[in-house]
Amino acid sequence: MNKKLLWLLFVVCLIGCEKEEVEKIVVKEQEEIVVKEQEEDVIKEQEEVIVKEQKEVVVKEKPVEKQPQLVTPVLPKQLSKQEVNALVDMARETQWKVFDSEFYTINQVKEIYSPHFTEAFIDRFIFERMTESQVDGETKYSVPGSDDNHLIIWGNAYSWTDKTNIEYYQENNINFIKVSEYKISELYGDFVFVIIFKEIDGNYKIENVIYEWE
Repeated sequence: MNKKLLWLLFVVCLIGCEKEEVEKIVVKEQEEIVVKEQEEDVIKEQEEVIVKEQKEVVVKEKPVEKQPQLVTPVLPKQLSKQEVNALVDMARETQWKVFDSEFYTINQVKEIYSPHFTEAFIDRFIFERMTESQVDGETKYSVPGSDDNHLIIWGNAYSWTDKTNIEYYQENNINFIKVSEYKISELYGDFVFVIIFKEIDGNYKIENVIYEWE
């Protein structure tokens, strides 16, 4: 066999061997791709399971929102006209205790008025109806003579007839009683006289005295 033929056989053999190796490499790479895709599918499924479980936990742990309960306001026990009249009479007698030309300290006025008047009313009365004086080096207050009706409860404030209106109501869960009556007066002119009672610790105290002039 000559050299040319031997070289040809060698080349053919070499080409056949490389083809087989290439085919083996391709098959191996395809197998690795398949295995990798399978592994990715398994990881994806595991992640989906974890996310689902987390969502279920969040839903279970989410607090149940409580629906607000509607509270029916409890209005004050309705008093008879005689009971309301007694409250007005006691408050009027108490108020007039400082109308004696005497001088009082703020604490003294509050002590006298506190059983029947609210603190807000007492402060207003001192500021708007009393005058300040220096007596023996001490600041005191007195009620000057005047025919001004502002914040004053006069005698026979109400007739306690069908003209007298008693209204019960609430503001900020606090009970109030409004007593009003239309008055005809030739001297002052017609007006509506109003007293507002506020419930404090189970007792009714005067919160305001109002003259609504025509």
